[in-house]
Parts: sequence; C-alpha cells; structure tokens
Amino acid sequence: TLLRNTIRASGNVSSITDNNTGNYTVNFANAMQNVNYATIGSAQREGTTNSDIMFAVENRTVFAVYSTTQVSIVTQDSVGTYRDASIVNVAIFR
Repeated sequence: TLLRNTIRASGNVSSITDNNTGNYTVNFANAMQNVNYATIGSAQREGTTNSDIMFAVENRTVFAVYSTTQVSIVTQDSVGTYRDASIVNVAIFR
C-alpha cells in the first residue's frame, strides 16, 4: 500500500519510484522468478470519497516496466487523465 510514496506494508517491495503525476514504479526487494505474475490494485483520490481513480498496470509510456524486478502502475480518472491518488493498494500474485 502506498501513501504519498510511503510503503505502509512492504511484502516484497523495496521502494516506489514516482515517475510523474499518477505514474509509479514498484521495485521488488527480491526478483520474481519470471514475469508470469498478476498485478492488481485500487486507488483513492485525496480529499474525497469518489471512486473515480482507476488503477492500471502501465504499458504505454517510456516509463513502462513489467519485469522480474519492477512493475509500472498508473492511477487515472474516469476520462483517462493521470491523477495522483492519496492511497494506492497493490497486490502481486504469482
């Protein structure tokens, strides 16, 4: 879980890179065996109870990474504009 780029429960996460507005890279403490893992998550906009912030694994920008050592994620509003979220929950399953 991220809170303003603070790791609240790390699991296998060593750090978070804030690439730009709504664009983050999750760095793994221990490399995955391969890239056959699933990444899911949710996000909440700061100062509201609106659920219009969506979470996605990023694959469209130069910052996009889906590797054994890190994965890129984005948070965006309902029209696709990247937005920072106050809380981002990420779970990775292998």
